[in-house]
Amino acid sequence: MPSLAQQRIALVVGNSNYTNIQSLPNPANDSKLMSQTLRTLGFDVVAVSDVDFIGMRRAVKAFGRKLRAGGKDAVGLFYYAGHGVQAQGANFLIPLGAEVADEADLEIEAISASDVLAQMEAAGNTLNMVILDACRNNPYQAKLRSNSRGLARVNAASGSLVAFAAAPGQVAADGAGDNSPYTKALVKAMQIPGLSVEQMFKKVRVSVEAQTNNQQTPWEESSLRGEFYFNPKKAEPDHKTVIQTPTSQTPNSEVDRAAREWETIQNTRSTAVLKAFIRRYPASIYAEYARITLEEKAAVATKFKSAAIEKEKPSTLKRSTGPAVADPAFKINSPECRDLYKDYKTKENIRAFSLSPDGNWCGASWGWGTIKAAKENALSYCEKTGASKCSVVETIP
Repeated sequence: MPSLAQQRIALVVGNSNYTNIQSLPNPANDSKLMSQTLRTLGFDVVAVSDVDFIGMRRAVKAFGRKLRAGGKDAVGLFYYAGHGVQAQGANFLIPLGAEVADEADLEIEAISASDVLAQMEAAGNTLNMVILDACRNNPYQAKLRSNSRGLARVNAASGSLVAFAAAPGQVAADGAGDNSPYTKALVKAMQIPGLSVEQMFKKVRVSVEAQTNNQQTPWEESSLRGEFYFNPKKAEPDHKTVIQTPTSQTPNSEVDRAAREWETIQNTRSTAVLKAFIRRYPASIYAEYARITLEEKAAVATKFKSAAIEKEKPSTLKRSTGPAVADPAFKINSPECRDLYKDYKTKENIRAFSLSPDGNWCGASWGWGTIKAAKENALSYCEKTGASKCSVVETIP
């Protein structure tokens, strides 16, 4: 039985406020309740809610790093509440802002549950759990070839357990109250002393079936090799002490301070601010978020030109021998974008240049047959660099 001296690490995600598909009232509440419960049970929890694709990807990546740093005896837990769909036998978790027109879009607009499992498996620890309260009605049913309901079965890797709010192909209820029937049953069962994880999920199944008049049956795929207890027996005072007073729950603890500060600076474009945060909280999982952000910024800076050249036709590589490039009518703030603009102006044929509102992110495209194609590719390059919104500021037919 793992002791609470071993590191327990959890990532909790709750997406409720969807705008382009049906919103869900309870996932944000469910993730908050789950975070609070896991913390009382000794987990180091990072909780994110209403996150887009980039936010979810960064959270999962940081979670994987944290789990690897915890060593082989660490216990990992990933919990997700929100929209989830299956397509071609794979499960996808839907971030806010996902634009899905068909199944192919899921690969680039949603987070694959398999990618989350891969991050956890790569950590090399002995016990991982994935809990998905995401088997609600498919919001893209009219757009996808598959008419499958709920989520698809997953083969749990050795040492892991994957739990679903409903059986494969079955739809889970969001719940009439503040929480879903599944999450409400989960947090209650987790806190029962001396209950193994398998026994706990059996209790959850009985509770949810009773709450939903047998319309919803929770399901697990397990390849666990040993016992695990969310709440070890009361007879073990050393565990009990840690459960009741986990360090991470001290109101003014460093973990809480890091979480509050990260919430205020996570969208900053200043590398100095991010570096200062890492120096202040080097051991926190939020520092991993900051490191990932810095790495992505550095990668973007070196790819401004290569991204634009990648799709360029060989015939368009010829540089103009005309006069120096005049300053544009719009404001470009970053040196990388100024360089890209000069490069773009020397090209021939149809071309377009896009820019973010703050002038720090940009994209260029040339060598395309139509203005429309040039605009679309320039916008795509700009928004892939990290800008949430870009617009085409110049075209040359």
